[in-house]
Amino acid sequence: MKKRIDSLLPEALIIQDQLIEWRRHFHQHPETGLEVAETASYIRKILKNLDIPILENTPGHTVIGMLKGLDSQNPLGLRADMDALEIPENTGLPYASLRENTMHACGHDAHMAMLLGAAVLLAQWGGDLPQDTYFIFQPGEEDPGGALPIMNSGVLKPLKGIFGIHMDPIQPCGTGGINSDKAMASTDCFHIELTGIGGHAALPHQSVDPIAIAAQVINSLQFIVSRLLDPVEPAVLTLGSIKGGYRPNVIPDSVSISGTFRTFSESIRKQIQEEIRKTLEMYCTRYGATFSLDIIPGYPPVINTPEMCDFVLETSAYAGTALEIRELEKPRMAGEDFSYYLQEIPGAFYWLGCRNEETLCSFPLHHSRFNLDENALPLGTAMHCLCALNFPRALTRLAVSHE
Repeated sequence: MKKRIDSLLPEALIIQDQLIEWRRHFHQHPETGLEVAETASYIRKILKNLDIPILENTPGHTVIGMLKGLDSQNPLGLRADMDALEIPENTGLPYASLRENTMHACGHDAHMAMLLGAAVLLAQWGGDLPQDTYFIFQPGEEDPGGALPIMNSGVLKPLKGIFGIHMDPIQPCGTGGINSDKAMASTDCFHIELTGIGGHAALPHQSVDPIAIAAQVINSLQFIVSRLLDPVEPAVLTLGSIKGGYRPNVIPDSVSISGTFRTFSESIRKQIQEEIRKTLEMYCTRYGATFSLDIIPGYPPVINTPEMCDFVLETSAYAGTALEIRELEKPRMAGEDFSYYLQEIPGAFYWLGCRNEETLCSFPLHHSRFNLDENALPLGTAMHCLCALNFPRALTRLAVSHE
């Protein structure tokens, strides 16, 4: 078996042109949110051509193919997300998005292509796969999230492990990174409406100025992380929007403020919410305004299973010198709904470098000029396959750690 496993990267390189064709098709035909009907249909057709059974009773446009293996008691899941972003594309690529203001600016087109590639290669193993393997194509990662409905459906209840790859324009192609515990943060958002009493700019004493109050609130909100939280706890609070006013000589009736806060701790999440409310109560009471506060819960933090991370690092060695995955020192404050899988299933979510400055593949995720080095595609395909074929090792690691 080791000889065949060692041949997986060469086999992935053989189908690189097909991986690129798939990725560019997805890139040209992006769909957003949970409404990814065309994308799902395209994937279903490929899986059917590979004679890979597709699970029924999955939510919405979720597509899950499943290959039977020698062990049906310890199945594995491999996940790719399907949705794009509402961003106008400015790459100038010949395969640029054909849909106005919609773009695969987060690498999900590559995620789908790599998982389809893994399905192609693993299907060749027939019943010799070590275990049943699920190929999970998930709609709506960006927001609203598609992972939670999948988990609530119970279709993944049998899984004993799950892995996901995300493209990373920070790391060069041929490298990758993984966090052994905290990987990505929670993603809560909030919206504040401050209401005062409008009036003439020359008579501020006859008004309750929500703009002046908003300035005080904004300054104080920045003190929550810097002065009220434990400094060794990672946390971010960012204000992304402030709206109010009509003319330079008019005090408006209201001002709206929106923002997000990120952390890895449930207690810190609650503390930040409480401190935002206390800040609003203090200033509104002092100056005679009122407020409404809407907290929009986001994804929980992505917390990897340490044993599964060790397994990914060990498994990447089968790719030889073509791929160097290392343990990352710091988590990232972005979010991912892969967190819902990891709350119930041991697994790991890791990064695959796709940066190449010579070909202008160096713009960050969610940028209108984001592009990726397509030489990363066979590397990701090979890693999916290697994790599937070596998965019994991961289960052994997990069992030993729990003894």
